[in-house]
Amino acid sequence: MIREGVEPDRVVVVRNGVDVAALERTASEAPDPGLPGGRIVTCVANMHHPVKGQSDLLVAMREVLREAPDARVAFVGDGVRRPLLERLARQLGIADRTHFLGFRRDGAAILARSTLSVSASHAEGISNAILEAMALRLPMVATAVGGSPELVRDGVSGFLVPPRSPAGLARRIVALLGEAALARRMGEAGRAVVEREFGVGQMRRRYEAVYEAVVAERTGGAP
Repeated sequence: MIREGVEPDRVVVVRNGVDVAALERTASEAPDPGLPGGRIVTCVANMHHPVKGQSDLLVAMREVLREAPDARVAFVGDGVRRPLLERLARQLGIADRTHFLGFRRDGAAILARSTLSVSASHAEGISNAILEAMALRLPMVATAVGGSPELVRDGVSGFLVPPRSPAGLARRIVALLGEAALARRMGEAGRAVVEREFGVGQMRRRYEAVYEAVVAERTGGAP
């Protein structure tokens, strides 16, 4: 916005926040989401635009399955590109390891039963999908775009890779599937980041500060 000409003192950043306790409660109380057996790599994103990078993840999973044949990839979300992605999975020969779950209201339960989460986007803001996965202690593999590096601390709470890099995604997914202790450690680190910086309480306080500043400006500082 500043690059587009907005005065810097008129710009305030309020980052997304999640209610960690509510998310955990939803995940634990939801019925079994019916995931397949094996280790689950989950991607939560709409399928309306190629910017979400699901095709990159599919190409990456072909390589992942050579190293970890028990792995599965689950896509949560729907949109006009779903038939194209389903066709790509067939062309890559991984359709039987790929699960298109569609639009779901039990995303927290799916994440809680997954092994790791992937954001393959070519562009992002502060992704709620990443925040929710981290809040549920999932290690992340994410592309280093937009706000994702603010969430995923490379080598600490997950791995960052360049966008449009199926090989990079595959390498990091294999690393997490192959080292359970590393995956657990990164999952715990991600949860700590969310609790410390991206809780719903922090978001609420930032919004309140914005409103209070506007009121003070309009009223000359009167309460």
